[in-house]
Amino acid sequence: MYFHWKKQRALDPAGVCTELTGFTRLVANGNGDPDGIEGEIPSYFVKEYDNNDLMRFHGYRVINRPYSVVQFLQTAYWREKVTEEYVYIAETDHILTQPLPNRAKPGSPMAYIFNYMGPNPAHANIIKKMWPEGGSEGYKRVQSIGPSPVVVHKNDLESIAREWKDLSEKLKVNPEADSKLGWVIEMWGYAIAAAKIGLRHQEFSDFQPPEKANAAAFYLINAFNEAMGNISGWRRQPPPGSAQRLIQSVYGRRRLEWFSRHQNGFATEKQTMPLVGQLGATDWICTSADAPRRTESLQLSDAGDVNGLGGTRSRWGTMNDPTLEPACPVYACIFIDGSGQQLDAKVGFATGDKTTPISLTIMSHKDLLKTMWTCTKQ
Repeated sequence: MYFHWKKQRALDPAGVCTELTGFTRLVANGNGDPDGIEGEIPSYFVKEYDNNDLMRFHGYRVINRPYSVVQFLQTAYWREKVTEEYVYIAETDHILTQPLPNRAKPGSPMAYIFNYMGPNPAHANIIKKMWPEGGSEGYKRVQSIGPSPVVVHKNDLESIAREWKDLSEKLKVNPEADSKLGWVIEMWGYAIAAAKIGLRHQEFSDFQPPEKANAAAFYLINAFNEAMGNISGWRRQPPPGSAQRLIQSVYGRRRLEWFSRHQNGFATEKQTMPLVGQLGATDWICTSADAPRRTESLQLSDAGDVNGLGGTRSRWGTMNDPTLEPACPVYACIFIDGSGQQLDAKVGFATGDKTTPISLTIMSHKDLLKTMWTCTKQ
């Protein structure tokens, strides 16, 4: 994100008059301890909720977002270092694809509209509990927005921050709200807070459209990899001048670390990735490539679990990393990770049929030229 902010600042037609001026990475980390990369990115550290608090919020760590902003607004850094009138609030995967014009005004922030929120009568009771003054039709005044991305005047941010924090916490500990609003409950906290204090946002559906991108995920991934490739000393880069490919990109492997473990992650994967639907709940017989030859069973569950290959219990999901082609082609490759192993498996299909997988060629992620197992579908 910081790389692309600097990139778009340099490309801004306004030149030295650009409004893309200061940058601060706000980090909720333990007791506010530095994380070691503050020398690379201008950063400010605040406390995060401890484990007892997180238990109260059912492990929902996103609740740290409004808490961190409330803390930040009380600091000398905010008062003395953030000298701009307006701030752009974004998450780490909100990549600038072009210079961002500031159309916000005092009392009228810019916000991206999230159509999947859609306040409607089904939310009326929850919103009324959080905002009794809004009455039974208060939901009609709640916008489909969150706290990022937004461009907001500093005074407006100071006005909404505490209400955003308090409402997000109240929503999370309310069983009805927690059940109906799900993982975006903190965004609802912001949206209800804005309606409550009368802070109407300008809504934009094209806040930062990727140029000529019909697959936003691929654009975002390429943006991350471009940044990693241009940051000197990035930990996952090969040595300078080396012909070795990136040791790790932000493709597929991140799914084991977060996506495939998320309660809704693999369900979303099944809905959006045809390959996952084709491979879920399948059984395989695998033969080792090295002598002495061994035969093992392999099961890919439709919940993302893996059983087999010597008794290891792992997770699986799609890779979709073009830097691994041709050994691990996009839309025809999965990862199998667990028990200290990181494996990639190229999927083979029946001749002329890309919907019927019949074979897996399993390789080590560290050496895609070496086949470890070949598997046939049962």
